[in-house]
Amino acid sequence: MMKQTLQRIGIIDIGSNSVRLVIYEVNTRGGHQILDQSKFSARLSQTIQPDGSIPAHAVDSLVDILHHFKLLCDAQQVTRIRAAATAAIRNASNQEAVISSLIERTDLPIEVLSGEQEAEMGFIGMINSLPIQDGFMIDIGGGSTEICYFQQRKLVHSISLPYGAVNSYTLLQSAPSLQAGKAAIRSAIQEALKQAPWHTQNPGLPLVGLGGTIRNLCKIYQHRIQYSLDQTHAFEMSGTQMEEIMHLLMESDVDSRKKLDGLSKDRADIIIPGVLILQTIYQSLQSSGYVICGSGLRDGLLYSAIWPSRAVLQSPIGYNVESFMNRYPLVPQRHVSQVMKHARSMMDALQGGHTILAADKQIVEAACLLYRIGVSVQFVQYYKHTYYLIANSGLQGFTHRELVLCALVASYKSKKKIKPYFNLHKDILHPEDFEWVVRYGTLLQLAASLDRSETQSIHTLDVQLADGQFQITAHLLRPAEIEQQAFLDTVSEFEKTWGLTAELQFRR
Repeated sequence: MMKQTLQRIGIIDIGSNSVRLVIYEVNTRGGHQILDQSKFSARLSQTIQPDGSIPAHAVDSLVDILHHFKLLCDAQQVTRIRAAATAAIRNASNQEAVISSLIERTDLPIEVLSGEQEAEMGFIGMINSLPIQDGFMIDIGGGSTEICYFQQRKLVHSISLPYGAVNSYTLLQSAPSLQAGKAAIRSAIQEALKQAPWHTQNPGLPLVGLGGTIRNLCKIYQHRIQYSLDQTHAFEMSGTQMEEIMHLLMESDVDSRKKLDGLSKDRADIIIPGVLILQTIYQSLQSSGYVICGSGLRDGLLYSAIWPSRAVLQSPIGYNVESFMNRYPLVPQRHVSQVMKHARSMMDALQGGHTILAADKQIVEAACLLYRIGVSVQFVQYYKHTYYLIANSGLQGFTHRELVLCALVASYKSKKKIKPYFNLHKDILHPEDFEWVVRYGTLLQLAASLDRSETQSIHTLDVQLADGQFQITAHLLRPAEIEQQAFLDTVSEFEKTWGLTAELQFRR
């Protein structure tokens, strides 16, 4: 089934530190992918005048940036642009004049988000991309910091503090000493948090971090430990690990920080106030650890544009897997859906003699849907491309360990062939995970054999497990000689791995 494009949407985030554009392609099922993105470091918060206004030269620069973004949108045939401004413009004394000028000169519909709306959009982008139920979220921008408390994937409380990495930098510069500046930032954050008494009522929950500050801290840490997966999204850090990186930055000067692997050079100065904000809030929340999130405001703006009344997804894994699969038009979707259906029947039967967790099923079902995506690169040894695409293309909804397990199961051919890929990620996986991959890799291969013709000749499976016998009854719509031979070619490794004897019978 070929993917059909419904629309291309450009999301423009006019932030206090940077102005960003992301162009998304949204298909008829609502799945999306990024086609292009661009960023300018505008640092609007640093241009604010003593009277609180944004000067004309900063508005002129914004107009130039927005014209550039419109050209990129035209080149990608974007049909809708949504532009949103946050703290710097929101808090400007000449907000209305700035927005009127931008709209008149660029012909773009620009909305100014309130602090509450900014927190909500960040929450939507985050919760639709992570497998997390309860916790706090922090989004440190250039001119504000949003904090949310969520429970059972629902937003309960939020607050927007008028301090970000850029405008707090002025406190460091204006203080008589560096220590005095640090103390001033901590004091300002602690005072602002008094407006949200709920923030102290749920200690021990994880803190999900959005924005450039925490992503850069994560990248520095990953470089230092030579982490095997090039992805910050869904990475978890303990409080101790984060404190080590914070201490490293606090004890370094700007020139030294610019040389640190993982830290963007244009953030070497403002990273310190960002760290102080993050550290102060983490301690006040009494959080249990950090989860880094690569999604946020711009993703929330997209979801709320696509589904205004139901922007929070009920099943982020299901949505993200299907959205990911739809990027690869050569995938035979009826076939992989059939493979997933057969795998479910087998896992349901195996549940009687083996412990199969709900998380196991989610990983295996995703692997079934994605095991053929490598064909979009090249059919010959496509399983190698399948592994690379899953492990490196930003599939959201899983932890890093779950993501790697999904990539290994989807690309499984044999113990010998999968072992080198498993060894690449020993820092993420558990030693016992290898046998897990082999078990479910052979199960996927057996499920795929039962639709080898890709014609869905087998309508349904009845699978029974009794006394070490794995009895599969296949109900046919048409003859299935190809499936019968594929089953015989595949079943021996499955039997050896699971310690079972498998038998296939056909019924019309």
